[in-house]
Amino acid sequence: NYLIANGSSTISSDITLTKSKSPYVVNNITQPYQDNAILIIEPGVVIKFYNDAGIYFSGNSKITARGTAEEPIVFTSFNDDTYGGDLDNASTTPTSGGWFGVNINTTNNDSVFDRTIFRYGGKYYTSGDYSRANLGAQNSSVNVSNSVFESSFVYGIKLVNSSSNVSNNIIKNNGDSGIYILSGNPTITNNTIEQNSRGIYTTGSSAAISSNSVNFNTNEAISSSFICSF
Repeated sequence: NYLIANGSSTISSDITLTKSKSPYVVNNITQPYQDNAILIIEPGVVIKFYNDAGIYFSGNSKITARGTAEEPIVFTSFNDDTYGGDLDNASTTPTSGGWFGVNINTTNNDSVFDRTIFRYGGKYYTSGDYSRANLGAQNSSVNVSNSVFESSFVYGIKLVNSSSNVSNNIIKNNGDSGIYILSGNPTITNNTIEQNSRGIYTTGSSAAISSNSVNFNTNEAISSSFICSF
């Protein structure tokens, strides 16, 4: 098993995570990528995060995570033995909020997540840039498709001042909203959003929301404090 980084050093150059060295571990840090660094992840890679771990993108950095139907890319808790095996040879039960999540706050709008699985992130954090979501995009736009976002402590996906394209995903069993949108103009289409506290929550946004299946959420299917285009 391989540590992506053993320490808090910032990564400023391109890195490729290969299936042959998977699973990878992020060890109790929020690993920052900055400048023009590109993180490329091959199909079939599993990344496991300890309790205080996550990945943060700033500057003009980006991530390209393109899995396949047969070999998705997985971001999950170290305690999740479903993907990547049992790394500590101990009986562990993953819980929501087991790690911080992946957060993107960059000038680069070309990050891609396709055929990925996010589980047990969204650790609650009261300040700073962490998104409290499995995946967060702030002041940046990402393309998210054909993926699963589940069991986050707070949000499945959080978009802040973002024009991201989120389509054909399954977003379920998240503690607060499946998708949380604060300002920006994202496009949310053809997603299955179910068994969250709320399906979609928007505020101060003119998001384009259409053709989603939003069912079996505890509270509102779609809740908005500003006019949206449904």
